[in-house]
Amino acid sequence: MDSLLPARFKEGKAAPLAWWSNSEALFIWSQTELGNASVGGILSLDLKSGSVSENSVLRGRKTKLRNVRRIDCKSKFLLIAHEDGSELFTRAGNFIRHWATPNVRLRHQ
Repeated sequence: MDSLLPARFKEGKAAPLAWWSNSEALFIWSQTELGNASVGGILSLDLKSGSVSENSVLRGRKTKLRNVRRIDCKSKFLLIAHEDGSELFTRAGNFIRHWATPNVRLRHQ
């Protein structure tokens, strides 16, 4: 994946987390160690064009995600497990629910 990222992201570390679509992957990036990174948004990498953008689902988020551990994508939902718990969104960006534990997984649509 490193060879696909624009040069400005190569100065840090990138961790791919999930496939958003057939042509787009979600990842986090940090100039420091990823395990201690404060992540303000999940970035999207377009595999066809190589362009990177902030994922629209999280663009309006007011607080930063810290230590993102996992992202699960289904056709209708996005689940993000991070240091402060887990959050469920629709793929259109609507917030559904927060759990205090990061140990939540998507099982059904």
